Amino acid sequence: ISVVPHLGAGPGEPVSGFDQQPIELWHLAEAAALAARVTKEVAWCEVVLAARRWFEGHNDGAVVMFDTESGGTFDGLTASGPNRNQGAESTLARLAVELAWSSVTELDLLVGPGSHRAGRAGAQSGDQAPANQSRT
Repeated sequence: ISVVPHLGAGPGEPVSGFDQQPIELWHLAEAAALAARVTKEVAWCEVVLAARRWFEGHNDGAVVMFDTESGGTFDGLTASGPNRNQGAESTLARLAVELAWSSVTELDLLVGPGSHRAGRAGAQSGDQAPANQSRT
């Protein structure tokens, strides 16, 4: 998933791919989770999953956006990689996306790895980083 960067773009201006910030994924995931609860449409669950996977490295930089040891979330995705600052807002954003994911898996709409039907373990470890991204 690719979100509009924090500087945005005006009418007719090209949208720069960077700097993307975790708070954008937070808002997107919460809105999509609400839409999933109201409409019961799987497509909204998939949006929440895409937001979740952004933090796991399925983003424009193909990099994991959190410190796997501390759990702190990086403050943004720049053209040269993650901004390794780990402010509270960014960590709260990732936790909120995880809560949104948890709420949509409980709707029992999804089937397959990561779904409630497949078991909660899949939601925790079933997603892989991109092939060019190693995990430690």
